[in-house]
Amino acid sequence: MSFVKKIVLAALMIFSLNAFSQNYEYPVLKQGVKNDIENLIANQNNFVGGTTASGNSILYLKYNNNSINVFSKYTSTNYIFDDPSSDISYSTPLITVSPYEYGTYQCVQFAQVISNAGKANLTWKSDGNFIDRTTYLHWKLIAKFNSNGFYDGLNGGHVALAIGSNANGVYVIDQNWEGNSSSNYGKIAIHIIPWETAEEYSLLTKPSN
Repeated sequence: MSFVKKIVLAALMIFSLNAFSQNYEYPVLKQGVKNDIENLIANQNNFVGGTTASGNSILYLKYNNNSINVFSKYTSTNYIFDDPSSDISYSTPLITVSPYEYGTYQCVQFAQVISNAGKANLTWKSDGNFIDRTTYLHWKLIAKFNSNGFYDGLNGGHVALAIGSNANGVYVIDQNWEGNSSSNYGKIAIHIIPWETAEEYSLLTKPSN
């Protein structure tokens, strides 16, 4: 771990011990989400492949009956979009969900749809540790936080659902992945976050109810 990362980690840990005496907990996925996403992944016809700006593979989730049926369980169909874009070089319509914060098609909104994470900006908080190869990540929400340990989606934050990891990085499903520039705007996709980037992320916590 670099010197800068060690300094930031120390600041996050100190801050987490003094965060307004508010109790925090890890968000919980809504009932059925894990099984539904696993079923979508099991059928390769639900995805169309692409490449991120950094050259990594990415699988975009298609807008079809399978994906519509899944996400309509967790949010109103009024917030599910067939979102073709001139920036995407596919004729296949791709799906987005967009019910809550920051306008439309954001990574935050995907996390809010599939979990009880709730309000995000300057409310979500790091658990005080950067993830690494020893962190148990399966089906946990991970995010990039500011230097105070809070989530700031308007200034470089990102949130994703980790579905596995290997020696190369963390596999996630998310929406609006920043690694593919404007061509990914609002799209739900599965891809890898390489460890050199993933180690800037922490497990996400939210205020306890």
